[in-house]
Amino acid sequence: MVDAILQGFPPTKLKDKAEKLEARKAELTELLDNADEPPPLLHPNMARMYQDRVAKLCENLQSEEDRGAAVDVLRSLVDEITLVPENGEHSIVLRGDLGGDPALRRR
Repeated sequence: MVDAILQGFPPTKLKDKAEKLEARKAELTELLDNADEPPPLLHPNMARMYQDRVAKLCENLQSEEDRGAAVDVLRSLVDEITLVPENGEHSIVLRGDLGGDPALRRR
């Protein structure tokens, strides 16, 4: 601020600018104080849920009569399968909502 004044910047304009910045800071602080907390990015039990689904999948694959249930478990684990070409070969990319409740997901 001192350098601005020494370079000829009018002190009244500097004061106006500082007041506007303080008002904006107060506005932003109030917005942050009243903002809702975002949901967690990762479900806290994601690893356990995934482990349970994979265990259920293995269990269902052991029985001929439960193989249909295995398909449902697989669908709950994987939403999208993408083949990506890399150096003359393909990588497989699996995408899914591993941490969410499959009953709440959109189909």
